[in-house]
Amino acid sequence: MSADQTLRAAIIMRLFDFTYVELAFHISDSRSLRRFCRIGFADKGFKKSALNANIKSLSEETWQVIFRDLLGYAKKEDIEKGRKARIDCTVVESNIHKPFDSVQLWDCVRVLTRLLQTARDCSGPRSSFPIINVLLRARAKIKLHS
Repeated sequence: MSADQTLRAAIIMRLFDFTYVELAFHISDSRSLRRFCRIGFADKGFKKSALNANIKSLSEETWQVIFRDLLGYAKKEDIEKGRKARIDCTVVESNIHKPFDSVQLWDCVRVLTRLLQTARDCSGPRSSFPIINVLLRARAKIKLHS
């Protein structure tokens, strides 16, 4: 594997978020990826172990030089000024519930009940909202079935 092919394979790996096994499969399977990696028509693709060893051999300094050259080209062609860094975020597991229908219904009942009770408090004790009783019964049913 040449340095050019290694860099191109690393770009494909990051662009499509492939594992080394998936990268090896897609490079050997796709004509466009083979062409991008400059693999000949009759040549075999790369094995995952070769991809792993070569991509891991790219050092931090190598990536910095590549990024500096890319930024220099982007500045010269007036594509990017390089004053801001765009950073992806990492997804972490949290305790946010999945949006099931019953959960969404429960949220609607809860919010409507709160809004109606606020409206009753603002309008005075004489006004009545019979819909609150219906919502409270619906809330009880949802709790019963969940």
